[in-house]
Amino acid sequence: MSMDTALQVNTASNGWEPSRRLTLTSARRRSVVVRILRVTFVSAALSIVGLVASYVIYYTKNPEPEPPLAQVQDIDPGKMLIVNPVYTGRDESNGQYVVKAETAATLSEEEAITELVRPQLGRGDDPNVTAARGVYDDQNKTLELFDEVQLQTSGGFVFDTSKAKIDIKKDRIVGEETVEGTGPMGDIKADGYEILNGGERVVFRGRVTTTIPMNSKKKDDGDE
Repeated sequence: MSMDTALQVNTASNGWEPSRRLTLTSARRRSVVVRILRVTFVSAALSIVGLVASYVIYYTKNPEPEPPLAQVQDIDPGKMLIVNPVYTGRDESNGQYVVKAETAATLSEEEAITELVRPQLGRGDDPNVTAARGVYDDQNKTLELFDEVQLQTSGGFVFDTSKAKIDIKKDRIVGEETVEGTGPMGDIKADGYEILNGGERVVFRGRVTTTIPMNSKKKDDGDE
């Protein structure tokens, strides 16, 4: 072997050593990173398992309360009973109305007619018409009320009667039975009535009797 060849071999050997050291160092660093990631992954997995186990144990000992069963009344065969029904829509002036009741029994599924117990009609959050019984026609948007009918108008009057027929679309209430009312201007009694636009206009029919307290203003002045 010549002197030049020996020098070349030594030079090659000396150049490989630093590269080897760098490769081992990188491998050690990767190994440390892998160990850290492995420990982190295992810890996270154990935490998830612990949370799931705690959730299962808690809800096993503290089950969620079941909702109360609906009170279903005896009803004729062929009728369907609905508990706490709610019917909504809009009238001709685009005002929203809500019809609620304790129960509704279908009288005709084809015509969407239901018999209501304790019906309420409202054009906002609070009902302004209530009764003991009623019949609601969802197709024609009419509501007939019977017994303990009470009507409240936007003008502050409260009327009590035994029957009322409501055209919900037109915001019109008509009654041919005796009606008695109390309001800011006094008391009134009539044989029939018609209430339009939520009470903006009220028409009484038949024999009409009104009682207007003349001393109400003086009494209010004396209290001030």
